[in-house]
Amino acid sequence: MLNLTSNLKNSQVQIYIENPRMFAMWLPFLAKFNFFHNGNSNSSPILGEKSGDSSPPDESSEIQEVAVCPSKNMTNSICRKLEPTVLVHGGAGNIPEYLVSRKLNCVKNAALAGYKVLKEGGSSEAAVEAAIKVMENDPVMNAGVGSVLNLEGKIESDACIMVGKTLDTGAITAVQDIANPISLARLVMEKTPHVLFASVGARKLACENGIPLADPDTLTTLAAKQALEEYKQNPEADLDPENIVEKKETDLDIFPRTESVGAVAIDYKGRIAVGASSGGWNGKTEGKFNEACSIGGGVYADDDMGGVSLTGE
Repeated sequence: MLNLTSNLKNSQVQIYIENPRMFAMWLPFLAKFNFFHNGNSNSSPILGEKSGDSSPPDESSEIQEVAVCPSKNMTNSICRKLEPTVLVHGGAGNIPEYLVSRKLNCVKNAALAGYKVLKEGGSSEAAVEAAIKVMENDPVMNAGVGSVLNLEGKIESDACIMVGKTLDTGAITAVQDIANPISLARLVMEKTPHVLFASVGARKLACENGIPLADPDTLTTLAAKQALEEYKQNPEADLDPENIVEKKETDLDIFPRTESVGAVAIDYKGRIAVGASSGGWNGKTEGKFNEACSIGGGVYADDDMGGVSLTGE
């Protein structure tokens, strides 16, 4: 049994799995800026520890329980406890103190948005999309609005979504003028026979299917422009925005950028979905893609094994 315990109000979430090693990939999501929502909007990020007790708790216990069933051999007595679950991450990177609360609030709001979809009976893929859209809409994250710029001063977005039951997936890369790339990736998955659309083709697909194009000026922030200028002035230095941690809030209006944002969700039926979205690297060459659109590299889901959404190099 893997026992995940929140240290506020003695609330507790317990995940029962047949093979804990299958879900070792989940543990990074429980790191400092990742948020596992267990239904308590006031709960803190949850830390993980292994428990030696493998027996289910008493039926009368007030402990909130989640049963994750990666194997068809899982017993019904465990699986009947299944509750919708959402995990989100805001990307790898060094985060200065003055941005901690804002980034943490963003991932909390993202988890709550995804959790709301699940509690209302929505699918895991809908929950993943909802959670990631919250982070894409917040310029403090490196996805959607406020993404870093390429060498030409333009935002090029990557995103991917995958469903564990069918292994269906959709991805987009190097696309411009899209506020919510994750929605376009889901459209690729659900409305086309293809897996990946790039650049102009992805942009055209959005226009043909009712996803509005955004004015680049509404997506580009002063922070992103300043970060690109610093990079151009000293391209040999380690000036990717997520590494500019020695600056103070009053020095420049620069938000140190983290890498891809992502989410993993399990719905009432035990179906897993994962997703990721990213603006990539500050000062990247036009057309470069990153792990956020890479199936098996940045995201992967399989209901018989688990789901993962990665960030970083």
